[in-house]
Amino acid sequence: MSFRLLVLLLFMGAHSVIAAGPAVVPVDMLFRNWNTRDGLPHDRVRSVLQTRDGFVWLATDAGVVRFDGATFKTYGLRDGLKAPVVTALRETADGAIWIGTVGGGASVLRGGRIERTYMKADGLPSDWVTGFGIDHAGNLVVATLGGVANFDGTRIVSAGENEPNPDRVVPQARDKDGILWALGSGQLRKWQDNRWLGDPGGPTETTALCLDGAGRPWVFGDGHLWHREEGKWQPHPMPDGWKGTVNTIAAAPDGTIWVTYFRKGILGFRNGAFIAPRAANGYSPDLVETVWATRDGQIWLTSSNGIYWMAEQPIRFGTVNVPASRVSNDLGGLLEIEPGQFLLATQGNGFFLWRDGEATRLNGDPDLMEGTVANLEYRAADGAIWMGNTKGLYEWRPTEPGQPIRRHDLPDTHQAPVWAMAETADGLWLGTGYGYLLRLQGDSVTHVDYGGGGEPIKALLAEPDGTVWVGTRGNGLFRMRGGQWTRLGRESGLLSEVIRTLYRDPQGHLWVGTDGGGLALRLGDRFINVTSREGLPSDSISQIASDDQGRLWLGTHRGLAVVDGKEVANLAAGTVDDLHPLLINRTNGLISEECTIVPPVKTHDGSWAFATIRGFFRLYPDDFQPDTTRPTVYLEKVLANGTPVPVKDGRIELPPGIERLEFEFSGLFFRDPDRLKFRNRLHGLDTGWIQAGTSRTAEYRHPGPGTFRFEVEASTGNGLWSETPAAVQIVIAPHFWQTWWFMTGAVLAFAGSIVFLARQAERKRSARRIEALERRQAVDNERARIARDLHDDVGASLTQVALQSQLVERNLTRRPERAGEYLKEIFKTARETTRALDEIVWAVNPTQDTLDNFVSFLGAFVQDYARSAGLRSRFDVPGTVPALAMPPTVRHHLYLASKEILHNVIKHAKASEVSLKVIIDDGHCMIVIRDNGAGFIETPAAVGADGLLNLRSRLEQVHGTCTRTSAPGEGTAVEMRIPMDWEQG
Repeated sequence: MSFRLLVLLLFMGAHSVIAAGPAVVPVDMLFRNWNTRDGLPHDRVRSVLQTRDGFVWLATDAGVVRFDGATFKTYGLRDGLKAPVVTALRETADGAIWIGTVGGGASVLRGGRIERTYMKADGLPSDWVTGFGIDHAGNLVVATLGGVANFDGTRIVSAGENEPNPDRVVPQARDKDGILWALGSGQLRKWQDNRWLGDPGGPTETTALCLDGAGRPWVFGDGHLWHREEGKWQPHPMPDGWKGTVNTIAAAPDGTIWVTYFRKGILGFRNGAFIAPRAANGYSPDLVETVWATRDGQIWLTSSNGIYWMAEQPIRFGTVNVPASRVSNDLGGLLEIEPGQFLLATQGNGFFLWRDGEATRLNGDPDLMEGTVANLEYRAADGAIWMGNTKGLYEWRPTEPGQPIRRHDLPDTHQAPVWAMAETADGLWLGTGYGYLLRLQGDSVTHVDYGGGGEPIKALLAEPDGTVWVGTRGNGLFRMRGGQWTRLGRESGLLSEVIRTLYRDPQGHLWVGTDGGGLALRLGDRFINVTSREGLPSDSISQIASDDQGRLWLGTHRGLAVVDGKEVANLAAGTVDDLHPLLINRTNGLISEECTIVPPVKTHDGSWAFATIRGFFRLYPDDFQPDTTRPTVYLEKVLANGTPVPVKDGRIELPPGIERLEFEFSGLFFRDPDRLKFRNRLHGLDTGWIQAGTSRTAEYRHPGPGTFRFEVEASTGNGLWSETPAAVQIVIAPHFWQTWWFMTGAVLAFAGSIVFLARQAERKRSARRIEALERRQAVDNERARIARDLHDDVGASLTQVALQSQLVERNLTRRPERAGEYLKEIFKTARETTRALDEIVWAVNPTQDTLDNFVSFLGAFVQDYARSAGLRSRFDVPGTVPALAMPPTVRHHLYLASKEILHNVIKHAKASEVSLKVIIDDGHCMIVIRDNGAGFIETPAAVGADGLLNLRSRLEQVHGTCTRTSAPGEGTAVEMRIPMDWEQG
């Protein structure tokens, strides 16, 4: 313990216990306890081991437990132990952990599993193991109730024969001089001349042994604490009341030697003095069994109530505790009146003087006692102390003995509790809870109109040039410069207009603490705001101060935040990055984290005092330095689709179909495991780090096939991350349809299909263009045909009518009978012309371009044609003819062929009847025209003479056929057959 801390203990009420033996100084210690409520399998912990990888292992009555500061991993009977009660632990050079049990022998844990267990049948003297050691040759020594045995690397062998009781010597440690020390049969032994010997000058009976940081051996024996220096043993008598048997001893990094008395307490020895932990919540000395110092400097206490972590408390506390009085420790003011004596202003209990843990009333004035809310303490430049409460304003000059505390009456119109004060050359400025700004010059009080709206004034600050700043609760800041007042609020850059405190640092920067808006720094005409989003623990800032290292100390609603000087410089330069403040909160033992609106007090001994709603606390700023820890992080488990998968050489190969990847990890920071935070990323999927906070798991859904690299890092919140991330490479095999060759083939097939479809589409477009051209050609042909018909038929008929009309005119008077014949010819020609026009009109009408309309027209045409020739006509057509679109060329050729057949019937057949039959069958249309005429015998000459070749030629143009059958006396039948695939027409 440093001299400075001892002085602070005296001031804070840590009284020494004076007795006949050495004094014992009680010290405040931080304790943290984990037991079954936190996941321990059993509350009885017997031993502690820290392995080289940094994990802490606990020997419990329900197995051995690995602890990372947050979670427990237990290895018990189900994992291969032969007995649940574990008594001893030891790590060997090859990384194996030896586990000693009660009745289950010694088990070896390696690679996360119980590899082997050695019992009496394997050479152990007993199955009850009490401890382990390492002998002069580097072999493991196993101590049991029945004696000791060695492990030579492959098997258990008996101990040597050079010691009177070889089965009782257990090597413990090798000191700075290379001497191997051991305990055996209650005596201290050292290895010398190839045998175990005693060491003259030391204790005759020894129960505990350890080495300190300098490599010196410390033992307990004969009722004394001993240490060996320059080959000689030096005893340290134990204090009265501590004369029992010490069962364990451990050396802390600061040089303190801690000893435990089984379930009777723990005692420390440092710098020639004994110290004892002061009782704290959750800690009971009669539960402690052993003490262990781990390699990282942590002190652990085993007990029947779980495991305790212990560290010295660098913070001292001061509270008001007046018997028979209702006490409030919500402080509205704090000042050090003289070295070690503090003036406390409480909310509801008036003013107190505090020294060495004792609080007394300031005086008997009722206005300064219980029932008054004290809000202000201010030391003026002349040494006067000003106090404000709900009763008024008071002036006290403690340096002038006999001077009474003087009350200053404020004007009745401005009578209000004074909450803030500042001093300029013009006098004292007072800010009241009713929003009045007053100036006190001697005994004269002046009201100053600064432009406020009656909001309480919570902070005042005067700068060397006379500038005055006024902070209000709800109306922002007001500044007086050169006699002019200016308001600054949200429009000026403040995030909150509720001002709690103002501070001017040594460089002249103005800092503003707000409620809800965090911290604001005035730079030129703007504010730089820092909030919890940038790393502050709270957005309510009540206290601001800076130390000699340039660090900024902020009192918030969640403890103290200490901002590093470099980060402060970045703020002052206007480059605001994330802050990584050092946090002082309940983890450090604070009774309350909520700081009140009271400026921090720098005391006579260099410590600082901070006011809270539960008293005040003191600390030395130098004791709280930036944490440079880069925590080690470990990947604990990888699960694929919920099933753990082994990691081999930092790599995992997985089959196709992985829907979920899960990672479990841990980090080590035993000083404050709650501050440990993690970030992770999966290369190949994440573009950057994913902030996991305190979560120790990460999950990825549907990662897909490929090669990935998972990385995780840890930080204590100081902005520094693990030097080396924990990482694993993961290869997920693809389904066959996800392979490169399948995808390449699929792409090629797709491209080929696109080309094929494009070519097919182009062919169809070309076919449609050709079809369109053919249709256009057909239309052109039809138009040409119609023009020819009009010219040949109608034109010729009209010419014939004109000629016959002239003949009628010439013979009308001279030869009337001849004129009548010409008139009959005109009538006949006109009727034929009308029929020809009907045919032309029907041919050009698009509504007739269907098969059913063609059949109807053809029937009407045959009937009319036969009637004009004096023939009977009969028809045989289907009841329903499909309304298929019929190209004009097909219609035209069928019509002309039918007309030619009827012409031949009338001219040559000598028939009295003609019939028309239409058959629709098997995708064809068959038209049969039959007469009952004379008929004839088919001869080659007849085929060419009567136009059959012409008919066949017409039908072939529409991909049809034409056949004729005839017999003498049985008439003639002509059959036309065409396919109804009009695209070929």
